[in-house]
Amino acid sequence: YDYFRNRVIFPIVDTSRNIVAFGGRVMDDSKPKYLNSSDTPAFKKSKNLFALNYAKGFCGDQLILCEGYMDVIALHSAGFPNAVATLGTAITEEHARIISRYTKKVIISYDSDEAGQKAANKAMLLLGKVGVEVRVLKMQGAKDPDEFIKKKGSEAFKSLLGESRTGFEYKLEAVLSKHDISQVEEKRRAAEEISAVISDYHSTVERELYSKRAGEALSLSADAIRTDAERLRKKKIREFNKDQTKEAHASLRQYSNKINPDAAKNLRAAYAEETLLGLLMIYPEYREGIIRGEYELLPDDFFTEFGRRVFSAIIELEASGGFIYSLLGESFNPDEMSALEDMQLRRKSLAENGPEVFRSTVDILKAETQKRSIEESGGLSLEEKLAQKRKRLEESRKK
Repeated sequence: YDYFRNRVIFPIVDTSRNIVAFGGRVMDDSKPKYLNSSDTPAFKKSKNLFALNYAKGFCGDQLILCEGYMDVIALHSAGFPNAVATLGTAITEEHARIISRYTKKVIISYDSDEAGQKAANKAMLLLGKVGVEVRVLKMQGAKDPDEFIKKKGSEAFKSLLGESRTGFEYKLEAVLSKHDISQVEEKRRAAEEISAVISDYHSTVERELYSKRAGEALSLSADAIRTDAERLRKKKIREFNKDQTKEAHASLRQYSNKINPDAAKNLRAAYAEETLLGLLMIYPEYREGIIRGEYELLPDDFFTEFGRRVFSAIIELEASGGFIYSLLGESFNPDEMSALEDMQLRRKSLAENGPEVFRSTVDILKAETQKRSIEESGGLSLEEKLAQKRKRLEESRKK
């Protein structure tokens, strides 16, 4: 029987206005409530947002992120054409990157139930990583935007948008609602939870501001919250670096001797290269950023000859019409292509692939490459070598 039997059909349209898939909603209480077309070479649920083809022209100031098709349709009908939704899946890292290309502010309008709150927390985390300002709606007397607008109208929803809270205020309120902070032990637990939340923010300024706000809410000093948050952050960084080192040794052992013999000379530099090349092959914004000069990275910054070759090929393809992975096959043999595929798969399996990871990895690679340059020149930095050369020139002139 037909896959979408007895369902209302929603066409999924990409930003080029092509119909690439369909979604179907049941007309009774059957399960599952929604069905979507399966992923194909032309359609990936993790790379499409419902109604972005309309919203892209109206979301410069802010975008409204909803959970379902009906919420989006209700908002567009009520005069809010900047609303989109994921396609029956939780928001992905790729969704966040796509959103960041169209707007720098997102208002999350998810259902008010527990599942909606968990989804909102994940959305805040992923959107924050790509530099998007996130705010969250708190709807009283309605479980979703569709119901709210039917009950109270579009003007009430417009006012609600203006009252949206920052992501941190949303999380702080959630923590406080779980604990009776008039009790010492409950206050301690609340402080631990909110310190853990603060430790996830990359910006030092944000951690400072949120420590003060949490201190006020808990009647504790900002220094106490800040100290705990920084301790947790350092612990997370140590664990991340430890995992990265294990991953580096495991991945490099697979092919370093055969494909990239230079890797054995410096595993830290070689793994930094793997990270950068994997990110460059997956995410166009990093390739475009290098060409625009937003990231200072050159072939000479790479430690291994293989890394230099791959980097040069990627950027050359991007600059000459757009990077297509399969075209690398013209410059690299099957074993090398297999190694490049492994790099991409490893990066896709990791949660941390944002600009901060890219920039910090560039710094690591440059530092390791410069260290080798100094060692090869007898322990002298570039500035010291230039100073020696000038001194020799001056002495020769005196003679």
